[in-house]
Amino acid sequence: MKSNVHIKINDPTAIRANLLYSAKTVAEQLQNYNKIKVIRAEKKRQITRVDVLMKEVYGLFSNLGIKDVPYAHLDERTEEVKKETKHVKTESFDVDTQLEKELLEIERKLAMLR
Repeated sequence: MKSNVHIKINDPTAIRANLLYSAKTVAEQLQNYNKIKVIRAEKKRQITRVDVLMKEVYGLFSNLGIKDVPYAHLDERTEEVKKETKHVKTESFDVDTQLEKELLEIERKLAMLR
């Protein structure tokens, strides 16, 4: 024979608000994680690009008969890299837009509880 158990919740709006705050925090953390994934993918792509370029440079130097690659000033190259990185666009995911919608909905519900 089953018996129903009922528990009295003293402050249901505070508990609901705490749950919504927790859901909001989780959704924000998921957004941050997705941004980190995009950054890591871009980093891997850039590292691969640098490897290919360095192999090409070494190949060209070997064609010239130069044994050691001369030291290049990093300041000159850094400005070029900064200009290139400004033009890199990050990919937007449907997950991000969905998370943003959920965050707005959670914030709306929280505002109603106040």
